[in-house]
Amino acid sequence: MAIYLKENEIGYDSTLVGFPGLGSCMGVAIITTTGIFGFHSYGNNNTRGGTFGDYSRDHTHYGVVLQLYGSAVWDNRYAGKGKFGSWADEMKFIGNQLNYHGKVGGFDISNMTSGITTVVGESAYLEYRRDSLTHEVEIHYSKSADVDHQTDISPHTGVRVIKPDQQVTLPYKNKFISTATPKSGGSFSQAGDDGYFEFILP
Repeated sequence: MAIYLKENEIGYDSTLVGFPGLGSCMGVAIITTTGIFGFHSYGNNNTRGGTFGDYSRDHTHYGVVLQLYGSAVWDNRYAGKGKFGSWADEMKFIGNQLNYHGKVGGFDISNMTSGITTVVGESAYLEYRRDSLTHEVEIHYSKSADVDHQTDISPHTGVRVIKPDQQVTLPYKNKFISTATPKSGGSFSQAGDDGYFEFILP
């Protein structure tokens, strides 16, 4: 069953983690041999990364780490020129929080071919999909305005929130997003080579 994460929420799913409302936030994902651990990182160099790492490592389904991802609307998240450098620096910061070494990847949702225009007050939706047999990951995305969300309430949700004091708790009033689907029977766009970046974190 998929899981969807709002600001400063974390969670695990074996095949799909989605991030609604990526304005200036980043959708961070740890891909392992068992699934995807996601963190909706609000603000640059979010200090909650270490707590996200602890949560992931302590999880029953952690497995062997294969790759770290971080995707965002770069035009909203990073100022000025040299946005790749800003993204790479932040991913190094996150990698250090997680004590991670290896392949790092990410998608710039605001790249020229994405079809997502950078407009003040608007945001994007992004999800990571993992093939349970090959562990290959696809990135899919859309304008937030083209996505329908359903909200549910349950104390049994797998979604957690990292509080400012680093405590990990259930969402406020156990409220969470349970589905995110394209409006009008459409489909999400799939990220290709344009706007996708990788490097190795030694």
